[in-house]
Amino acid sequence: MNRLLCLMAVALVAGASLSAGSSAAPSLSGVRIAAVRDGQVCVSLDGGALHCFGTAASRARLPAWSRDGSRIAYIDDADPGSALAWLVVIDPQGRALIRLPIKPLAAGEVRSGMRFVESLEWLGSDRVVASGSLNPSSTESLVFDLGRKAVVAEYMDDGRGASFSPDGRHVLLVEGAPHFTSGDTRAPVLSLNGQAVLAGLPVDLSAIGPVRWSADGTRFALTARDASGLHRLVLGHAQTKAARWVDLPPAPSDAAPAPELFWSGHDLHVQRLVPGERQGAVSEAKGSAPGARQLRMDDHVLSTDQRESRWKRVAEPAVNPVHAAATLRATTLGHSLPAGVLDADVWCKSCALDLVARRRGDAAD
Repeated sequence: MNRLLCLMAVALVAGASLSAGSSAAPSLSGVRIAAVRDGQVCVSLDGGALHCFGTAASRARLPAWSRDGSRIAYIDDADPGSALAWLVVIDPQGRALIRLPIKPLAAGEVRSGMRFVESLEWLGSDRVVASGSLNPSSTESLVFDLGRKAVVAEYMDDGRGASFSPDGRHVLLVEGAPHFTSGDTRAPVLSLNGQAVLAGLPVDLSAIGPVRWSADGTRFALTARDASGLHRLVLGHAQTKAARWVDLPPAPSDAAPAPELFWSGHDLHVQRLVPGERQGAVSEAKGSAPGARQLRMDDHVLSTDQRESRWKRVAEPAVNPVHAAATLRATTLGHSLPAGVLDADVWCKSCALDLVARRRGDAAD
């Protein structure tokens, strides 16, 4: 709890500084940054200068810190005739620990499957997932066990890509809707660990929102449109291998933005920005037109430990820890990286940055 409160305070202060135009940088004590410059992986520790490792031939990308901050995984180009790419793991001093080929080719073999490595993610302490598109709609994910130096699992997904629980024990996939099938024959199904748990997903897979896992990896939630076109919540339990449709809290209008989901223990919060009360002539915000509505956060919470529980409106909206962590990461990188360095990841101990999706390369990253 103290860790989370500390994160929220730091993120809010950082956000306030940015909005006020302040150039004050956040403290970088205990912060580790991995970035790519000129094709080489560069590391900064505790706010120090970037030290780069590699050769002139290096083409590194997607650096990602391990969860304990002791290693960096990244992707490097391979000879097109030998493999799709290399998965490389180094320590913060640049010492190479592991170098594994991704989809290696035997003599005379024609490449198939994943076309590019587009994202990288750590699962637990010794597994890394490399993912990329197969075609316009489907994604392939390869799970590498670093101890065994081998691929130990392979997943195909027709939606946003495989979604792994924080401990890496569970994986959610959308199956049954490859791009080459016509709309009337598509039957998307949500599967958990290879077992179908929910049918009736929308044929338009863009209507399916990102998966949010509870911190202990036992619950998951996402938004989607059901068969009738209604925007609803999908709520699932990894241990019972079950998922169900749940009505979302009522929205103020059909044009209301999609809700944001986050977990607090086993309680699921659903938040939306909605119009607040009209401002009077005396109390209206500076710069706003007389009578303008100010946005407010609408927050509802559902206890998932009780199946028959109902949504409860929260009088004082909770701080979304994912947003707070993402703000902290963006602020830290924004104040720390020299111009021209765009591909970077940041890690720090006990500052809850693990709440941010660790899949480097995703649009939300």
